[in-house]
This record gives sequence, C-alpha cells and structure tokens, in this order.
Amino acid sequence: MDSQFHTSTQLSKETLHGLMARSHYPAVGKFVLLTLVMLASGTVLVLTWSGPVWAWVLALLVFGACSCSAFAALHETAHGTAFGSRSANRVAAFLGGIAHLYPSSLFRELHFTHHRHTHEPGKDPEISLGHKPMPSMLTHPPLYLSWLTGLPLLLFKVMMIIMGALGMPGPIRKQLYPFVRPSQRMAVALESWGVMA
Repeated sequence: MDSQFHTSTQLSKETLHGLMARSHYPAVGKFVLLTLVMLASGTVLVLTWSGPVWAWVLALLVFGACSCSAFAALHETAHGTAFGSRSANRVAAFLGGIAHLYPSSLFRELHFTHHRHTHEPGKDPEISLGHKPMPSMLTHPPLYLSWLTGLPLLLFKVMMIIMGALGMPGPIRKQLYPFVRPSQRMAVALESWGVMA
C-alpha cells in the first residue's frame, strides 16, 4: 500500500495526547440519556399504536433518531473509545448491541475485519457474503429496493444471532462468517444468547 501521511504542525504531541485522554465523562450521561429516551419513546410508540396518529409518528421519529444514535454508541464502544475503561466500553457495547440485535462481540469481529479489508471484495464483510463479493446494489434495482426495506439486514442479523448462539459451527462459519475468529466463538455464543434473552 503506497500511502502518504501528513504530519500536522497545528497541535503538539502533548496537546494531541491530552485531547485523546479517555474518560467516563461525558459518555455516561449521554449513554444514560440515550437509553432513557429510547425506552420512553419505544413505550409511547407501543401505547399510542391505536391512538392519535400524530403521537405515534412523533414517537416513531424520536425512536428512530435514538436507534441511529444507539448504533453510533455501539460503534464507538466496540472501538473502546467512548468510556475511560475497557469494561465500561464492553458493557455499553453489549447494551447497544441488544438495541440493534447485534451481539457486540460479533459486531466487533465484523467491523474490525472491515477495517482491515475495507472495500476488498471477498474480504470486507460489509460488501461480501462468505468469501464472495455481493452484487452492487446500484446495478440491481430489485436488490436496492429490498435493502431499502431493511429486511435483508434484519434477516442477516437474525441468522448471525442464531448461528452465534449455536457457537458458529465450523463449516457454516467458514462459508458465511469467515470474519469470526475461532478464538471468539465462545464470546459470540454467550453474547448471542444474551441478546436473544
């Protein structure tokens, strides 16, 4: 890889390290607030199901915004950058994974493999299934429309949870989920059961 990196003179090393210092503040407050608003809007969504349309739509919009934010929380905690300790990041990642039907250890395996092989067909799990590149959605309108519904992603996640709960059986893991390292199968199994519970 022929990459060139720019060295900035805008910030000193000491200043940069100070900005990168990990802390529980303000992540704890934001995570608790996000969780409470998501639970409240989800409750309102269920309670207003047959009530006034405006209340249901408002609750749906708030819940949707919280859901997007919960994925951002899952992403940052999987990287270990949201909180000051590894254990706090792991707990928050697990909770964020529940909100997205995504065991955090499974997300971590997929996402870190994506970082190692970004845009490499057959290796980047975000554009591949197993060891094969997925067809481009832009050149297949029916596939594109199906992805807009969210159904393929939901089915993919449900299958990952089920296979994860079964311990990612070797042949299936090698064919469909090659990004899951054998050493992580137990963690994936335990978290998959936790998400299903």
